[in-house]
Amino acid sequence: MSHTLKIARQKRIFVLIVCDRVWQKSVLCETMATVKRLVLVAVLWMALLQVTDAQFPRACTDAASFRRRECCPVPTGFTEPCGGTGRGQCANFTDPTPTNQTEWPPVYNLDDRRRWPSVFFTRFCSCEGNFAGADCGMCKRGFRGSNCTETKILIRKNVLNLTAEEKAKFIAYINNTKYAQIQYVAASESYANASIVPQFRNVSAYDFFVYLQYYAGVHSFPSGLDFSQGSAGFATWNRAFLVAFELAVQVVNADYDFALPYYDWTESSSCNSSNVCSNDLVGANNASGMLDDMSVFSRWNTVCAPSNTTGAKPCDVNVDTGPIIRKADGSLPAKKEVNFAQRLTTFDKAGYNKTSDCSFRNLLEGFVNTGTGIHDPGRRYLNEQVHQSLGGTGGTMSQLWQASNDPIFYLHRCFMDRIFEKWMRRHNVSVDAALPESGAAPGHNRHENIVPLFPPISHAAVYKRSTALGYDYADISSNGMSGSNIGPDDCPVLPTTTPMMTTTPVTAAGPEPAHITAGLIVGFCVAAALGIAALGMLAYCIKSYTSKPAP
Repeated sequence: MSHTLKIARQKRIFVLIVCDRVWQKSVLCETMATVKRLVLVAVLWMALLQVTDAQFPRACTDAASFRRRECCPVPTGFTEPCGGTGRGQCANFTDPTPTNQTEWPPVYNLDDRRRWPSVFFTRFCSCEGNFAGADCGMCKRGFRGSNCTETKILIRKNVLNLTAEEKAKFIAYINNTKYAQIQYVAASESYANASIVPQFRNVSAYDFFVYLQYYAGVHSFPSGLDFSQGSAGFATWNRAFLVAFELAVQVVNADYDFALPYYDWTESSSCNSSNVCSNDLVGANNASGMLDDMSVFSRWNTVCAPSNTTGAKPCDVNVDTGPIIRKADGSLPAKKEVNFAQRLTTFDKAGYNKTSDCSFRNLLEGFVNTGTGIHDPGRRYLNEQVHQSLGGTGGTMSQLWQASNDPIFYLHRCFMDRIFEKWMRRHNVSVDAALPESGAAPGHNRHENIVPLFPPISHAAVYKRSTALGYDYADISSNGMSGSNIGPDDCPVLPTTTPMMTTTPVTAAGPEPAHITAGLIVGFCVAAALGIAALGMLAYCIKSYTSKPAP
């Protein structure tokens, strides 16, 4: 029996077991026939499909391509690389790296991710019109049809507002990506120079994106550089990563109308079996963090845990690193905290790091206090808080370099993108004003390419309204408003740079009391008591004097 048919048989048996044991009396049983069809159809596509917007296509990983450092495949049905005139041309790499790198560590120049993707390729397809992909054989997001002239905007919905059938489809589609081998491959080594022919491993669609997240982070290379977070490119990296993963799910399941849903964690203080952490979505979990046996995701194994890598090369996607652990025992951010983030008018501040005050990007990422707008090293907020709350100690989500092993990662990150989208619509800050041309961490500046996506795409290219990227959110208006009123604009306090001066933090409710100490209170009370006693003595003397008989 072929490997593909074995997978099909296993999935069919699993679907029947789930319906018999768990959903017999549930409305979901009515949709299980649909789920079985979705699984079996997707399995038949697994060996045939190619996912775009990832690291490197298999067609470009031969010795000849690396000698030329060229990735310009011929699309299906064409005879010229990149399709030729009217579709795409093989073009030279233009280095967008800022020339002013005085604050960048010297190890940057030893990192495979530098000047992405020039260590591997310096020539690749430049697509024309609305064509896209490594070989220009697909359409840009938001376009479809043989000539990519038809438009289509997908709608991302609140996952709790999905119908039973939509929830079942979500589970089946995401599960399919875990077993679908794709036409992109994962690098298995790091390289000191480009003269070596790199080695690659086959990988499933889902694990490939776990690999990409790990590859962009601090653990994949000795440099310790993070190309995905901690600086100005966090929101745009997250957006591009989600768009690429959403497309992968569409391709694997042959459904280009599928849109990722989002998890609005402000609607409940915790994730539990009554909302998203349930078997009809991402799986219920017990106190130790293990997923319920009746969830398809309990059968998944994770990849790319740092303990199974050397730190000197990318993770081995063929090594399982244990099950998903989701303790979900922490509190989640409140709606007022998200609303607070929406009021900041400045996307990021010079320094462009985890200590930047009054920075929407840094507040979104979770290193700024959601009551003051000031960096708070003592705790985490928004994105970081959600990761910690859902993962718990040692949990999958709390280890950011491999958090995407848990499918709840994508629901959460879509909500982060929704917050970003609302901010963009509300404040209309231009890309030039938002993203620094230089001064941010390596890989985070405006025109630098987002590591490690291929074909390369810059941060500036995804800093635009979501509708320009082919998707929208179900419940936000064109001006970014929804739900409760956001409140006044901008950061409530401007931190001073003068050493001899201090600035009293101001909360959304108004200024804090000015340095009222216990000693001050005691002193005030003593003074008041003495004053009252003095007045009493004076009154007694006056009375005694006026009542004294005349001599």
